[in-house]
This record gives sequence, C-alpha cells and structure tokens, in this order.
Amino acid sequence: MIFNYCTQYKVRAYNNRRGKEKKKKKKKKKKKKKKKKKKKKKKKKKKKEEEEEEEEKKKTKNDNDDEDDDKIKNQTLLQNLIY
Repeated sequence: MIFNYCTQYKVRAYNNRRGKEKKKKKKKKKKKKKKKKKKKKKKKKKKKEEEEEEEEKKKTKNDNDDEDDDKIKNQTLLQNLIY
C-alpha cells in the first residue's frame, strides 16, 4: 500500500507540473504590438513621399517662374532695342 501511494503521489505531482508549464506557455504567446508599429512606419513613408512630391512641384514651379521671368526680360530688351 505504501508503494502504491508514493507512486500515485509522484504521478500527481508530475501531472501538476506539466499543467503549470502549459499555462505558462499560453501566457507568453500574447504579443501583437509590432504590427501597429509597422503600419505607422508605412504612414510615415507615405507622408515623406508626399512631402517630397510637393517639394519637387515647388522646385519645378520656381524653375518655371524663373524661365518665365527670363523670357519676359528678353522680350522687354528686344522691344527696347527695336525702339
């Protein structure tokens, strides 16, 4: 009887330990914050691209304005020379 009691106790203790380990593993699985960070990075990239596009548009506008100014100056000089 004593032998059977000891083995039953050991089996119960082993099963209890196994159960605790399984519960710990379930607790460790919860991590999903990284996906949100990735979405934010994509938004930042989109914003940067939009800002770069706007800057390029401004530069081209400025270049066009400078070219227009040059054309106007040339026309006025030509008109002055004709007169």
